[in-house]
Amino acid sequence: MTGMPTLGRPARPGFVYYGPDQIRGAIGFEDAIKPVSDALADFSRGAGEAPVTVFAPRGRDGDVHVKSAWLPGHAIFIVKVATWFTARAAQGDSPGAGIVAAFDARTGDLRALLEDEHHLSDIRTAAAGALATRFLAVPQATVLGVLGSGVQAYLQSLAAAPSALRERSSRGAQISRSTWSISLGRPAKVPTSW
Repeated sequence: MTGMPTLGRPARPGFVYYGPDQIRGAIGFEDAIKPVSDALADFSRGAGEAPVTVFAPRGRDGDVHVKSAWLPGHAIFIVKVATWFTARAAQGDSPGAGIVAAFDARTGDLRALLEDEHHLSDIRTAAAGALATRFLAVPQATVLGVLGSGVQAYLQSLAAAPSALRERSSRGAQISRSTWSISLGRPAKVPTSW
C-alpha cells in the first residue's frame, strides 16, 4: 500500500495500492499484447461486457470516461476512470489522469487501486494496435506508416518495430527520430515529405 494516503481507517486486508512509478516499472505494452488478444477474442465471442459512460464537467476543457469490464470466469472485474482536463496542462502536468479499480468478482470487494496516470490505457491501446498490425499486415511488409507524433504513434511504432517512420512536421520528425532511435537501438528514418 505504498504511497496511499490514510483516509481515517486502515485498508481492508488483501487491498493493495499501486502508484504510477510502480506501474510503469512493472508493465509495458509487450506485456499487454497476449492478455489484450485473449480479452478481445473473448469479447468477440460475446463473453462479458464493457460499458462506458462519458461526461464533460468542464465542457471542451475537461471530460471524464468511466469504463468497466468483466469476463466470465475471471477473479476480478475492473472500473477505470480516465480524465482529461486542460487545467492540468496549464499547471504543467499531463492533461490526462485516472485510476483503475480492481474488484473481487465474487464479493465485490475492492482489491486494488492503480493510479496509472494513463499508462495502462496507453499500453493497452498500443497492444491492440500491435495486434491489428500483426493480423492485417502482409507478411512481407517492411515499412509501417504512422500518422501523428503523440504517445500512440510512438508506442505503436515500437510495438511493430518499424524500419522507417514518417512525420508531418520537421520538428515532430526530429523529436520522433531521436526518441525512436534511442528506443529501437538503431537509427530511425523519419522523413517529412510524402
